[in-house]
Amino acid sequence: MDTDTRQIHNFQAGDLFDRHYRLLEHVGSGGFADVWKAKDELVDTIVALKIYTRLDKEGISELAKEYKEMRGIKHPNLLTGNHFDASGNIPYLEMDYCDGGSLYGRMGKMSNDELHHVLRDIAGGLAYLHREGIVHQDIKPENILYDTKKDRYLLSDFGISGKSRTRLSHSVNKANMTLSMTEAYAPPEKFSGNLADLEPDTKGDIFSLGMTLFELSVGQLPFMPPMATGREMLYGQGRLQLDYGQIKDPQLRKIVEGCTMYGKAERLTAEQVLAMLPDSEKNKKTGSSRPPTEKIKVGSGGQPGTKTGRSGTSGTNPPSQLPLKWIYIVGSIIGVALLLAIILQFCFRSPLDSISVPTQTILNISSNPSKASVFINGVYKGITPLSLKDQQPGPRIISMSADGYEWLEQTIEIKSGVPNTCHANLKKK
Repeated sequence: MDTDTRQIHNFQAGDLFDRHYRLLEHVGSGGFADVWKAKDELVDTIVALKIYTRLDKEGISELAKEYKEMRGIKHPNLLTGNHFDASGNIPYLEMDYCDGGSLYGRMGKMSNDELHHVLRDIAGGLAYLHREGIVHQDIKPENILYDTKKDRYLLSDFGISGKSRTRLSHSVNKANMTLSMTEAYAPPEKFSGNLADLEPDTKGDIFSLGMTLFELSVGQLPFMPPMATGREMLYGQGRLQLDYGQIKDPQLRKIVEGCTMYGKAERLTAEQVLAMLPDSEKNKKTGSSRPPTEKIKVGSGGQPGTKTGRSGTSGTNPPSQLPLKWIYIVGSIIGVALLLAIILQFCFRSPLDSISVPTQTILNISSNPSKASVFINGVYKGITPLSLKDQQPGPRIISMSADGYEWLEQTIEIKSGVPNTCHANLKKK
């Protein structure tokens, strides 16, 4: 589900849909459906209604068949439909309403603990789907919802076949479609032009999961729409390296890198993602990640861990102790030695050690056309025109790419203390 405010239908809050659903609030719109918070006045219950674009009888029948096949799918982190029906030629799906909304707008605003929670829940739901032979095909922040009552994240919008997606898409004006957002999370092979690569694949879901986690952690995707990370990786033929260093949590960084490998055979599975997460559930049961503290038995004589006789006094002699004056003497000698070491360090230190020479080396990168993606030594740096400060002297491999233009790669030498310029004229394909 997307959060686009544009609607496919012209419904308004307060309208009565299919005789008993009172529409309360427009939650968002996707490529071929509007989502509404609604009240089922027959049973006095708040629900979520996904109202699809208009279809003919054959299309509605096919969609109903697919949702019927999904009835057996039950998992605490999957948002499944409660009831499928049609009002005239408008099919719709009733679902539980998640009051926490989607993760759209939460990018870059979640703590590491929240990100771990999201990943654990969604990877769990995804692993279940994959075991059932189901590919989601559209994982992104908009399709992850938060249930505040049960403190859990749910994956929505799964179970629609490619055939039904195509039929629904054809029924919608292309101006209302948000295919670019789906492309933004798609893996490299989906842009190859090979029909076999367009088939649903679990490793495609894993790449989209990695892109989703990257965006939630960093605040943006490596390439912003209309560009797509998968497409840029395909153009780079595996040479492109994403800047995973922007992800602060080392465990999340490792997982995202494993999910977004160029070759799909090298990507993790959902089960492997779960195995890489900390075992926080065990800690929740005990209330602590540390083992319980060993209890110390106290004897009747009041001394921990000692044996006592019948008279209540300790049966062991106390350990011998050094005379107090020797402790003072040894401590004084150590203190004097440390003081002499500090004095000698300051006396023999080079004056250059205390001087910090600021780096003024700048690298300005431009291209024709502009808005080209820039990579330095295979790491994505931004979009032209680009100015990078505090560059270290030495050689750099500068690569650039743009839609409709050939991949360009050149080596330049960064000189210290002066502005360095790199300009490229990209060739059309």
